[in-house]
Amino acid sequence: MFLFHFKEALKSFGRAKLATFISLITACIAILLVTASAVLILYSGIMQDKIKERVSVNLFLQDSLKENDIQNFIASLKEKPFVNSLNYIDKNTARKEFIKQTGNDFTEVLQYNPLPASIELKLKSNYVVQDSISGIKKTLAGFEEVDEVILQNDVVNKLISVLDSVRNYIFIGAGILLLIAFYIVFSTNKLIINAKTQQIETMKLVGAKLSTIKFPIILNGIFIGILASIFAAILFFLILQYFKTDVSKLETSQSLTAIVYLVIILTGPAIGFLGSYFATRGISLKIKKI
Repeated sequence: MFLFHFKEALKSFGRAKLATFISLITACIAILLVTASAVLILYSGIMQDKIKERVSVNLFLQDSLKENDIQNFIASLKEKPFVNSLNYIDKNTARKEFIKQTGNDFTEVLQYNPLPASIELKLKSNYVVQDSISGIKKTLAGFEEVDEVILQNDVVNKLISVLDSVRNYIFIGAGILLLIAFYIVFSTNKLIINAKTQQIETMKLVGAKLSTIKFPIILNGIFIGILASIFAAILFFLILQYFKTDVSKLETSQSLTAIVYLVIILTGPAIGFLGSYFATRGISLKIKKI
């Protein structure tokens, strides 16, 4: 029975070349829309993490600390789960940076260096959330080696809020693209089924089962989805080659590319099946007048 349905599905390619071509183009467009949704979601998460990892906390250290105490403190900070990286700025480096930025050398007036040594901490992205920021600042301020903690909570919280809003809009946009993709395939299959009304009614008259009528159409939709996935994968490959230099700069480019290819491969058959399945829902064994 399956072999019969398989042959019927293949025959439909030759019987309705124009319809098959339209379905193929439609499915390709739908796959590209779904792929665009996946890329938006995946890359938005990466960009959000990269922006969050730029959030820094400045720790100004006590002047009384010796170099050995500072190194021990740095070692303890590296073990903290929220620390992504840190940069130690000693008093002499701080003085050079001050002179470089302001053009004023206070050592001409003062006999000592009033600038404290400091540590610039970069936080891990998953800790740059509103619930964690205040707790991190409080923890760092509790160390006896620290004289002052500089972290602009309001600015960071505003940044987090903006990033979350942007990502929500991306998810909404991706959802709309998915709905458009499904509707394109569904409406195309519906038009093809309407064009085959006479053939379907004839099959009913000779006593064909509902599954015998529907299954070749659904199988045909899956075949078209598979072909569309192949064409979409080739197109995506060509796009990657064109933007090869820019894509290679991303640290996770290989894993993301693999995910996108997986989305393309799975989306074609899935959209082909769903589009044709829901399009055939209106078919019944009730015979209509043609």
